[in-house]
Formats: sequence, C-alpha cells, structure tokens
Amino acid sequence: SEESKIASAVTKALALQPAVTIAIGSQQIKEGELIIQYSTTGNIAHNNILALLVQTRATTKIKAGENNGATLASYNVVRSMVSVPAKVAGSCTLTIPAGFISNNYSIVLLAQNTGSLKITGTVKKSI
Repeated sequence: SEESKIASAVTKALALQPAVTIAIGSQQIKEGELIIQYSTTGNIAHNNILALLVQTRATTKIKAGENNGATLASYNVVRSMVSVPAKVAGSCTLTIPAGFISNNYSIVLLAQNTGSLKITGTVKKSI
C-alpha cells in the first residue's frame, strides 16, 4: 500500500556512497576450505568483514506430506559465514559444503559497523 514510499527509499539508498569499499582478490580452495583475500578503502575503524559463501540456486525434493514429490527451489542460500575484524588487506576462510560446485556459488563480503551494525560496504563475486 506504500509502494511509492518504498521506491523512494530504495532510490535514496542506492544513491548513497559506501563508507567502505571492498575488493575481492585471489581465492584458493584448499582442504575443504575457501581462502579469500580482500582489500578495503575508506573508514574501516570499528568494522568487521562478514564473508559469506552463497549458493546461487538449491533444490530440495520433498519426500513426505502434502507436497510429497514436489521439488522446491531456493535462491541465494548462505552455506558458510565468518566474521573477522576489518583490515586494509586481509583474508577470510570459509568452510566448503558437501556437493560444492563452484559455478553455482558466489562470495559476498560485507563491511559492518560493530556498534550500529550498519552495513557500510559490500561486494559480490562469482567463484
């Protein structure tokens, strides 16, 4: 019922410049883990970097109940997450889930203020 207010709020938010800019560097898969190098610019004081391993699309076959036999699709499912103190240059290590197929996953890094919990910067990259 408030579509115009929502559209206005989204437009306003998209026009804001992030306080922190994050760049994803090299990625290495080693012994069931994904090691991600990153760099930041901007005000990283009192920020953490949240690293997420996101499965782009997942399906679940329902085996019982009223939906027995149906297949459900889910999108952007977080499979692994870690939080580390923000640095100008740093790394994050995420656990790789069973059945991992890299072309169905993305990495998302968020800078988050530790006091207000406000997201101050983001970046997403396909693996």
